[in-house]
Amino acid sequence: MSTIRILESGATSFVVQDGRHELGTYSWGETWQHPHWHPLRTRRTGAVLTSRAPFDHPWHCGHWWAWKQIDDAICWNPPLHGETSSGVARVVATRIEGPAIIQEVVWQREQDGEELLREERAMHISLIDDDSWRIDWDILCSSVQPRLLTATLWPEPSWGGYAGLSFRPARSLAFNEQVRSRSSAGGLLAGDACHGQPGRWLAYTGALDDVPLPRPPRAAPLGTVALVAHPDNPVADEPWWATGTANLHSRFFCLGSGFLMGRSLNVQPGEPLRFRYRCVMSEGETASERLDGWSFPATEPRSPQPRAQGSI
Repeated sequence: MSTIRILESGATSFVVQDGRHELGTYSWGETWQHPHWHPLRTRRTGAVLTSRAPFDHPWHCGHWWAWKQIDDAICWNPPLHGETSSGVARVVATRIEGPAIIQEVVWQREQDGEELLREERAMHISLIDDDSWRIDWDILCSSVQPRLLTATLWPEPSWGGYAGLSFRPARSLAFNEQVRSRSSAGGLLAGDACHGQPGRWLAYTGALDDVPLPRPPRAAPLGTVALVAHPDNPVADEPWWATGTANLHSRFFCLGSGFLMGRSLNVQPGEPLRFRYRCVMSEGETASERLDGWSFPATEPRSPQPRAQGSI
């Protein structure tokens, strides 16, 4: 029976193993824009599913969590267009608890060090079967001052609204790519129809590189990444961000949460926001019914929502 092992790999990274293979690496530090996972691998063959620092968006780091904007501070990317206020993630403490990485992260204004937001993030790792494994994110956000969380306006431009959880797929996955989502009403969405729509999960399937022989000489080996939102997240029926149209991309170059599409969120002192997501890495054909089984279970009726504003 395989079990999860989390091992130190230098001063600012951990490697996750299943007793046979390396499944993924979690890194942080000054070299990269955000704490992040890269590489993430399939369990059976170890094929890489993520891309880090791609030439078109070098601040994209595999699989990560980051804010777009806290108050006036841009947290998503380094100052590129003359921004006068930028936010950076500083890791305060990290520890291992069983098969989980627990980390305290402070987002602070780069110019003067002012604390903008504090996060307690837990990333629980577990095995599903011989082909699949998952990371369950649990992020609690708090602040000692009222803060406003915003994103690039959406639907104008159409690619706006991204914030929170993101996944930058390996470029090989663009071959034979398939994007699917199970809508909150129960139907199956595909391709561009997934963008900006609420759904139980968002899945991306494509071809894998570096899969060892023997394998079929013609058919491309496939891998799937699935993102699942918890039904008790702060925004009910939150939409998914799934588009390749930004900067003339023709493929789905990045996937992620879209809870700030067309809205903003307030963080009030003493009223933390809790976000929970699941990221599943799998290999081979992945039927939509199997993806349904990776969803979080239904919960009790939702508690009152945190303060949220309308379109921004």
